[in-house]
Order: sequence, then C-alpha cells, then structure tokens
Amino acid sequence: MNHSIRDTFVPFIRSEVSTVCANFEASRAANTAADPVEPTNFVECYLAEMALGRKPHLTMEHLVQLAADFWLGGMDSTVTTLRWAVLYLTKHPEVQERVFAEVEEVVGLENDPSHFDHKRRMPYTSAFIAEVQRLPGAVNQGAGLRIAHDDQV
Repeated sequence: MNHSIRDTFVPFIRSEVSTVCANFEASRAANTAADPVEPTNFVECYLAEMALGRKPHLTMEHLVQLAADFWLGGMDSTVTTLRWAVLYLTKHPEVQERVFAEVEEVVGLENDPSHFDHKRRMPYTSAFIAEVQRLPGAVNQGAGLRIAHDDQV
C-alpha cells in the first residue's frame, strides 16, 4: 500500500487547524467587544481576517494548505537550529545553566512553555536563540544568488 505524505499529513494539519479554530472562536465568544481576544498565532490571525469578510480568497482550505506549507517548510530549519543549539549548549555549559535558570524562573518546570508572553520575559533565552540562528549553517541564508547582468530601471 503506497501512501503519500499528503494522505496522513494534510488530515493531521486540518485537524490541528480545526482545533485552533474552535478554541479561538470559543474564546472570542466568551469575551466582549470592549475586551476583544487578540490572535496569538498565524492561524488565529488568518481566522480573524477571514471573519472580516473583506478578502474572499481567505478560505479554510487555503488556511490548511498554508499551515501545511509552513509546517513542512519550517521542519528543516527547526531541526538544524536545534542541532546547533544542543552543540552550542554542550560546548558552553555556563550558557546552558543561564538559559535553564531563566526558563525555570519564567515558565517553571510544570507549566506549558508554548505561551507567547513567556518570550518577552526571557531576554537571555531569546538572545541565545537569535545567536544560534546567526551561526553559519544553522539556518539556510539563501542560495548565494548573484546578478548575471546590469539592468536599467
């Protein structure tokens, strides 16, 4: 039986988008117009823009395809960044201790670390991640394109 990645991957993404959609709609329904719910991720931003009805090309199917593209496109750079981060932390235990201490203080060991508000309160960890991504080879910086000939504008 020959299944493509789309046979399992797209239904998974569709399910994840549906979950985010349901949670976002529930929190929007629970809040008042005076205290609106601000989107916290791409899917919620897309849904909020879609709800305005000004852009007919914004559909759920388009959202699922975009989320799938982001997911697949981000896998390689995420894995590479994590590899470099582990290597860097292994080589610099003092950095590892400081990152761990900041994460433990802000997030704790028992809480969900995925909230965006944590990042604002972790400047050292954010700087560490930016530094790892700056390292040569950690994230693809492009294909080294060059201009083949002069052009007139």
